[in-house]
Amino acid sequence: MKKIFILFAAVMCAVSCFKGTYSEFSANVGSNFEFQGDADYKKDSVYFKTDFFSGNYLIYRGARTEASGSDPVEFKGGFAVSMKRDSSLNLSASPFSMFVSNATCDRMHSQTCAIFLDSPEKPERQFEFELSSIGTCSPIYCLVNNTQLVASYILSDDSPCKFGEGDYLKLTVTGYLNGKKTGEKEWYLADFRSPADSVTTTWKMMSLSKLGNVDSMDFSLESSREELPRYFCLDNLLTSIYVRQQ
Repeated sequence: MKKIFILFAAVMCAVSCFKGTYSEFSANVGSNFEFQGDADYKKDSVYFKTDFFSGNYLIYRGARTEASGSDPVEFKGGFAVSMKRDSSLNLSASPFSMFVSNATCDRMHSQTCAIFLDSPEKPERQFEFELSSIGTCSPIYCLVNNTQLVASYILSDDSPCKFGEGDYLKLTVTGYLNGKKTGEKEWYLADFRSPADSVTTTWKMMSLSKLGNVDSMDFSLESSREELPRYFCLDNLLTSIYVRQQ
């Protein structure tokens, strides 16, 4: 079980002022993507739900179909949670498996993570701050990695889209506040545009501080190869929040 990844910078306090008493607090809040209690949405080490919390007041959104008869829940885009892991190259791998060895854990990561699918069916915003009407939320950083399936498509000799010179897979995180864009951050999960080819196959820290204060975020993937599955892994997204309530 992962340790709760919430670091409090200040505790709740009551303050008197001319307009009365209010409470406020500020904290650094992290998302550890533990499995939730809804067994109906968990299947084969993967947790699917339309909306779920990870970290106080942080909502992650995904799209899914309803189970009907013998038809299972089908994931359509956005975020799900998985504890699947493997470091082998396998074009038949589960799309919900992170590219991490089963035998060892990265020092910055443990058992579970969020798996993101970029698709036309994904929710418009895949991250929201629940208390945006009475507070602020400033992303600090997150950890990112490729899934086993995506790494296999990029690196396997028998892949239908093995990467070559000029190919890339780019993640873009865009922040929004009151419907307006606050900033964006790009990260190349694979970059073959220069002689030093690179593929992210271990957890890497991606700074999100340039997004500023946000009430929501959008995640998107862009690649030079249309055949490439559009998945990536996310973990330990850390935010600084401030809330003031009458």
